[in-house]
Amino acid sequence: MRAYSAGQRVPPAEIFRKVVAVVDRFIDFDRSLGNQSSVSELIACYTIATWFLDAFNVAGYIWPTGERGSGKTQLLTLICDMAYLGQVVLASGTMATLRDLADYGAFLGFDDAENFTNAKQSDPDKRTLLLAGNRRGNAISLKESIPGQKAWRTRFVADL
Repeated sequence: MRAYSAGQRVPPAEIFRKVVAVVDRFIDFDRSLGNQSSVSELIACYTIATWFLDAFNVAGYIWPTGERGSGKTQLLTLICDMAYLGQVVLASGTMATLRDLADYGAFLGFDDAENFTNAKQSDPDKRTLLLAGNRRGNAISLKESIPGQKAWRTRFVADL
């Protein structure tokens, strides 16, 4: 913090190399569509981009696929560890916390996201958040009680 306050900055290329090195160290992309270094660089670019989402009108999703035990959750957890306010979202998480994190612009990593595709078996609010889209300006409307009153207010939470 002292170095940053004094005006010292790490060159962006060095930050990129360090993020690539972390991804390369913890994730094996042996059977991926690309080679280890290319996919590590892709994940690093995506992770770094989460810190600059305000600069984009549209953002993509990372949707890891593979058999059980292939490392999808490990990849998602690693991205969340380095992404802007990254948080792995499990089925048991509350909508209130997700609402606030989404409003702050946090990177939300939905683990087992395929479970949200079944509308009858998933939390409809979480499903709405996941499927809201990836364009700037999308918002989800929520009702929340007003503390100390017997009234409700509508709150809009930005998805991106």
